[in-house]
Amino acid sequence: MPAREESSAQGGSITHSARNSSSLLTSELIQNGIVDIQLLEPLLQYYVQNFHPYLPIVPGHLSSLDNIIQSWANDTFLLTAVMTIATKDRVGLEGLHARISQYMEKLLLRVVLGAASVRHVSSVEGLLLLAEWVPHISTEECARDAAASNGSSHQVQVTAEDSVSWNLIGLAVRQAYLLHLERYSFRSESKDDDKLDYHRNRLAWIFTYLADRQISIQMGQAFWCRGPGLSTRFTIEDYPYLRPQKANGVDYASFVQAQVELTTIFGNIHDILYASKTRTVQLMLMGDYTKYLDDSSKALAMWKEAWTSVDLPPHLSGLLCLQFEYLRLYINAFAFQAVLYRTPKSPAGCDKGKSSYFPYSVMASADGRHIYIAIDAAKSVLKYLMERLNPTKHLRYIPVRFHLYEIHASVFLFKALTVGALSSEEQQTCTTLVRQFISMLKNAATSPSHIASRYSKLLTSLWFQGQTTPEAADDTVQSNRPAQNPLPNPIDLEDFTNSSVIDSAGPFQDDFQTQQGLSFLESTEGLECPDTFLSNLPFLRGGFPDLDTHGVGQLLMDL
Repeated sequence: MPAREESSAQGGSITHSARNSSSLLTSELIQNGIVDIQLLEPLLQYYVQNFHPYLPIVPGHLSSLDNIIQSWANDTFLLTAVMTIATKDRVGLEGLHARISQYMEKLLLRVVLGAASVRHVSSVEGLLLLAEWVPHISTEECARDAAASNGSSHQVQVTAEDSVSWNLIGLAVRQAYLLHLERYSFRSESKDDDKLDYHRNRLAWIFTYLADRQISIQMGQAFWCRGPGLSTRFTIEDYPYLRPQKANGVDYASFVQAQVELTTIFGNIHDILYASKTRTVQLMLMGDYTKYLDDSSKALAMWKEAWTSVDLPPHLSGLLCLQFEYLRLYINAFAFQAVLYRTPKSPAGCDKGKSSYFPYSVMASADGRHIYIAIDAAKSVLKYLMERLNPTKHLRYIPVRFHLYEIHASVFLFKALTVGALSSEEQQTCTTLVRQFISMLKNAATSPSHIASRYSKLLTSLWFQGQTTPEAADDTVQSNRPAQNPLPNPIDLEDFTNSSVIDSAGPFQDDFQTQQGLSFLESTEGLECPDTFLSNLPFLRGGFPDLDTHGVGQLLMDL
């Protein structure tokens, strides 16, 4: 079914006549010259083909190219959010992106003030999209604000992405409750609504639930909104407009429901292991957490049996596997962290080497089984990423939370290497794996401000301190590249690549000199203070100190 016909199948024919009488031409977005009407279709097409698959929250009658002027007339907040994302980090569209972002800020202010003009489900959808693809903010200004409020010696606890996502999702939760979207977590509620509106509202609430759980776990905060009703067990049949509407269509309903069930496990384990710092410390000291880790592993095994065979494109199934492996890491890393926390502090002046944490190897530790699982899961996160996702077709466009999963896995491996939890052979394996991941991030970046570029520099500085890397040369090459086509031809979403194709394309060139001795790993002073270490675990807070503000030294102290 062509895209224009698909819109009818997804509810375009059931839109209200009142909306059809409206026109996007009268909106501020067009009237004020923020976006040229001729750019709407190519920008929407670019968004739908590159970003929409990862968060399919834009309704089908809007994501199609059928009658844009009328169909988007009452959803300008959502349209502005889509335009913000579609123009971000694109060479040649900087001016357009700046205008759209400025207008987006005005709309966000209206949401904060509770204006009636943005009191619509589309504002919830737009806020959730912005939280997944965080708008650019001035990192220098944020650093100055943080230094002014906390003092130069006080560390910044979260990254700009975490902070912005946290606030945007908070707004989405409030807006969703204001619109009473929580009613749609029960099948028996709101059945009198228009069919399209009913399923659109339910999907908006489900995505609000997912976003709230994910950001709260990243930030180590309490959950803000409840999930699906306890008496309601949703299935893929509850998302009819996400089911394939044509032969060989993408089954987004399965993609979303698999994440709902995985997030439920995620939330439960977070509530048990990380309910509070006091509870976490108690579990670590008493050592009675293994029953929770084992039960969680059983739940994960059942999820894997149910969902790993679902028919999805390789990059989407790869992201499900990535989330599965990250949750395995999240669960079993608790045992690793407990070992470090229980290790007695060395007397003052005593040279404490990394071998003191695992003097007789990990196998001799009572938590050895879970530590090995955590290490395997961290490596699997990076492997799935590199085997299933192409850097320029997929990794470039994934939401920020997936980047954080990959970064956390890389930092965990570094932490394991630092405290002697890796054998010599595994050290080499992990170093090579991270090296390839950094190269993939560099290939995915479209500009120095792209999140992949910034995180590649962070990991390079963390893992390869003192080694000569071609960072400067890379920056020069980036600046000398010809400008990209501002509105490139659509990418065929069926044109996926496997690991062999990616390897043949050469995204994993070894950008580093032959590995030198990592002498800096002998120092573990960052682990001398258990309280400081615990408060900065990657699984209790989402981000890193700003590299430009605090440098790698501060990051090492957080490990």
